[in-house]
Amino acid sequence: TTLRDLIEVLRHMKALITPDTATLQLAQSLGLNTLAIFRSTDPPAHTGKCKNLHIFFKDLDCSP
Repeated sequence: TTLRDLIEVLRHMKALITPDTATLQLAQSLGLNTLAIFRSTDPPAHTGKCKNLHIFFKDLDCSP
């Protein structure tokens, strides 16, 4: 899948569940309803403030 293909697929979706990846960033930029799953990374450091972004974060011993 190319980046352009991925963007086109995301444009046709109603929602996305994704870990902290570039796909999350693309979904945010497209305004897609997104559930982002974080484990050891800090969500505010990797996301913007979007009303369509919901974050699931599990605070682990290895979390910052």
